[in-house]
Amino acid sequence: MSKPFNLWFAMFAVLIDLVAIVLGMVVAYNLRADGASLYYWPMSSYLLFVSGMLPIWLILLASQGLYDLRNVPRGFGAVGRILVGLLSGWGAMLIVLYLWRSPQAVAFPRLVIAYGLFFTLSFVIAGRIGLAGFLEYLYAKHIGSIRTAVLAKSSQSSFVKELKGSARHGRDIVAVVHARHLETLKSLNRGRGIDEIIISDPTIEEAQLLQIMSWAEGQGIHVTIVPSLLTVRT
Repeated sequence: MSKPFNLWFAMFAVLIDLVAIVLGMVVAYNLRADGASLYYWPMSSYLLFVSGMLPIWLILLASQGLYDLRNVPRGFGAVGRILVGLLSGWGAMLIVLYLWRSPQAVAFPRLVIAYGLFFTLSFVIAGRIGLAGFLEYLYAKHIGSIRTAVLAKSSQSSFVKELKGSARHGRDIVAVVHARHLETLKSLNRGRGIDEIIISDPTIEEAQLLQIMSWAEGQGIHVTIVPSLLTVRT
């Protein structure tokens, strides 16, 4: 996975969220206004206010990890993070309206908030579903995949097969390393380049594990450790 692709994904995801939020707010306004202009809030003033709130919404959505290509949330986890980010943005907007204490703030329609909550959430989730499908298509074409080396006892383990067999993970398995871990990783990084190391071998000694992590940090390579069932149980 190249840095330009990661940046492209983040920018594209931000654009989708911006369009979804603005579209949801416009639909909420039109439903409440019913073809007219709201008192103290003509469409131009309303859009100006919404535009001023957009950076706050984006910061709060980003705090939920929604623009990190390496760990894109999916399923109900993604919905939960979107909901937290959007509700936090709405909370910030209500605080701004409360502190503003102007006629415009007092006259802000409550139905716009109710409609807006529903439509911004619906449109952002719909946009994210479309983005996830597009990413899976790119991954199937080996575009933007995360070049991953897996440290495992066997290349036939269910974990390795799952990574290799599903495009949704977005990982191109460069190699499954069984021995001479650090030396092999250095050789792979010189040859094909590595974006990520997944360690799923519980027999690796702690000292060697620390060496791998220290080297990876110096190379800008992300390290993920998959715990064994015994470790999780403990």
